[in-house]
Amino acid sequence: MIEDFSQLRLEYAIFHRVFAPTKEGRLPPRLSPQFIKFDESNIKNSLFLKDQIIKALTHYSVSISIDTNSASTTPTSINDLFSKFSNGELKENVKTDAFLNHSIVMAHNLDMSQDERSTSGVLCVMYGNVEEKKVIIIAKLEEGQDLQIQELKENNVFIRLDIKIVDNIVRLNKTNVLKVGIFYKEPNSSAEPDIKSYLCDTQNLERKSADYYLKKFLGCLYTHDPKFQTQEFYNAAFDFISTHIEDPREQVLYRDHLYSYLLNQKTTIEPKTFIQTYFPADKKMATDLENQFISRKIELNGFPKDTEHVRKQVEKMKVLFENGVTLVGASANFASEVIIESSDETSTKLTVKSKISKMPLKVTRKRTVKGKTSEEE
Repeated sequence: MIEDFSQLRLEYAIFHRVFAPTKEGRLPPRLSPQFIKFDESNIKNSLFLKDQIIKALTHYSVSISIDTNSASTTPTSINDLFSKFSNGELKENVKTDAFLNHSIVMAHNLDMSQDERSTSGVLCVMYGNVEEKKVIIIAKLEEGQDLQIQELKENNVFIRLDIKIVDNIVRLNKTNVLKVGIFYKEPNSSAEPDIKSYLCDTQNLERKSADYYLKKFLGCLYTHDPKFQTQEFYNAAFDFISTHIEDPREQVLYRDHLYSYLLNQKTTIEPKTFIQTYFPADKKMATDLENQFISRKIELNGFPKDTEHVRKQVEKMKVLFENGVTLVGASANFASEVIIESSDETSTKLTVKSKISKMPLKVTRKRTVKGKTSEEE
């Protein structure tokens, strides 16, 4: 990552309020027509934002890279801002006009990227530097006891959103940053690939960031990290099984194939081999799955396996009974879906919160007829 976040110095910032969509529709973003230039008069706000960004990124962050094939307009904005702020011949007002206009485009982009599962928040776009490195920070903030977003007006006309810091609040290590992407460029570098970037999603510390923020909004992908590559493979295959295979029993079978494949002793994942092994008889299904992998930017020829982020989904939990019966289920939902009602020296009563999708031919079932309980096979 950047060698020393303590050297981060913010020069400009702008805030736009973005609302989460509801069943009734979308509210348009509340856009600031003015940006903020940091100087001695508002250095307190600058230092507060810097502290919030540092807390988020140093607590948990992952390397990302700009997706050159993304439909998002954010990468274009980032590249244009770096180009303009790196051009010493441009006047300052040309650079700041670009900063304002691109931030508004980003606000509309974030608005359209969110769905009903998203949360409302404040988009904060910042420009600054770390020593000689130029830095662009794109963060989604939430208001709290120590941070409020206020509307500033002149002659009763709205001019911009700004932050109001509430003093005497114990913050500890809490951050008001929900999600943040930081992009920086080495000095004297003109090539677009030289942009380095990192992401922190404080709402999803134990798993991947929300796709809407990383992919749809920022237009980025995780850098080749086996943990995230494995997770992307799992998500793509699981989604495919759920949407392309109609028979619930067949879904269970193919999900078990997926779990077994991820839990085998091999140290690599080879999507082509997975397709050939488990979908050999259905060429159309195999082609559709391959296209799914390609659309998710998954390397078909293989990559190192690391199941850290999917372990709960693929590992099995077992309940063993003295009579030899074993109950097996995925660890991710075992605790919430399997409930032990009672247990004594001779029997155990369990409730499984699901319908039966497949059952042996001979099994004892209880049924109640007119208040009487009987058993049948």
